[in-house]
Amino acid sequence: MNGEIKLEVIFAEATYSRVIKIWWSFFWRFVACYLLAAAIGGFVFWFTTSFTVERSYVNSLDIASKIFSIAIVILLGIVMTKNVLNKKFSDFRIILVRK
Repeated sequence: MNGEIKLEVIFAEATYSRVIKIWWSFFWRFVACYLLAAAIGGFVFWFTTSFTVERSYVNSLDIASKIFSIAIVILLGIVMTKNVLNKKFSDFRIILVRK
């Protein structure tokens, strides 16, 4: 049977309350990831610029810290999305079904 499990799927209607639960689950996790990445990127920028003698490097360090923050948001966003997809909500859960 190729290791696949056959399940009977009962589809739930996409009501506004369910959509809001899914949206909220993504939204607060995204905000938390963004704030964490901004804090880490800001700390890295502050730490590197406070010890830099020449201020000509500040602009390039600012760009590097922003790129670092964006990379953190992307990586945490992937983990966050996987967590939401695996989450069991109160009356439903999200599943991926092959075509």
